[in-house]
Amino acid sequence: MPEEEFLTVPVIVDDPAGEGVPGPDRLVRCVYFAIDAPQPAPGWFLGLGNIQIRFFMLGLSGIIFMPAQIPDSVVPEFRSPDDVERTFSAIEASGNLLVETAHILLPFTLLQERLKVGELRPQDVFRVRNDLFIDALSFRQYRLSRSQFDERIRAVRDELTAIAFESGRPSPLRWSPEETRAFQEWSVERLAEARRQLDAWIADGQTHPNGTIAGGGFEPSCRD
Repeated sequence: MPEEEFLTVPVIVDDPAGEGVPGPDRLVRCVYFAIDAPQPAPGWFLGLGNIQIRFFMLGLSGIIFMPAQIPDSVVPEFRSPDDVERTFSAIEASGNLLVETAHILLPFTLLQERLKVGELRPQDVFRVRNDLFIDALSFRQYRLSRSQFDERIRAVRDELTAIAFESGRPSPLRWSPEETRAFQEWSVERLAEARRQLDAWIADGQTHPNGTIAGGGFEPSCRD
């Protein structure tokens, strides 16, 4: 089995109120982060086994599923705000790449059942296995019907209720409390930095070039 055959993607709950049909069958928007290369750029290499192909990039979109790695260590998940900031800063420091957000939809009940404590809240982070992620993305892009998606979700529920998972195969969906804290703290820091920049611009009599607060982030939501 190839090492990357199964991986998990962190997704962040946007609004538990969901979309579409109200009630327990509603679908919840879950945000993920992606690398985007909007402008053509030379100097790229494609690795195919032992072969490298040099090419001119005309566009790129890649899903972020783990932090930027520090030499002599492997950090599979975002364990701190520094992991998040280091990763996003390294991507955007390239000058050719941006960190963008997009979303998939997952059933409210499926997410709620995976929580260890409390009710589903904004900014809860879940790890979604790549096959479920692809199904959710296909549904979001109208390549799967709702009935087809529901069938895939039933298969996921069956797997989640099984006594044990196949060796080397991660859970299709799990709550990630450590990453929930990491992204919440990172968001608070980014919002605070944006407000400091805005205060500095106001103090200098300047207007923000976009007329908005820079820095992005999510509104914090702490779990008791």
